[in-house]
Amino acid sequence: MCALGESAPVAAAVVGKSRTTPAARVRRRGLPVWAAVIVTVLVVAGVAAGVYYLKPSSRAERAANTEKDSSLPTAVASPSTDPARGYEKVVEISGIRIFEEQKKPKIRLMVINHAATELVALEGTIRVTSGKGEVVAEVPLKLPLIEAYEAKEIISPFASKLRAYELPDWQFLRAEFKLK
Repeated sequence: MCALGESAPVAAAVVGKSRTTPAARVRRRGLPVWAAVIVTVLVVAGVAAGVYYLKPSSRAERAANTEKDSSLPTAVASPSTDPARGYEKVVEISGIRIFEEQKKPKIRLMVINHAATELVALEGTIRVTSGKGEVVAEVPLKLPLIEAYEAKEIISPFASKLRAYELPDWQFLRAEFKLK
């Protein structure tokens, strides 16, 4: 046993030992991880901002093109005195379908009023052309009244030497209308 004042050899060995390993005691040199992450984020953001500000903007390109084209004469639209011309902006003809009924070709289409007011006494001719510009059908248009934002379906026979299945498909048809 130990005398008073002497320390036990086992106790001294346990007390003197450190809980850390030799590798952990080595002090790291350089930036801490959190500082390296912040520096990396700042560098990436700086490069992105530099590319963004150094790249010419599309507005500047458009302004440069406008200045180049300003030397060309500009066309001025003359006001139209034709009242039917105003209808062409708000009336749409779509949904063109050609079908056959009792061996006679018929055309079905929609006349749509996009105006906020009703249109009274629409009269004229609807000309349906193919993608090549050939006239496929001409049908009369006579609507006594079409309400605001309303669509009306028109079914009309038309004269053609071709059968309905020989005519162009609906996605190749275009409608033009002339009002009286």
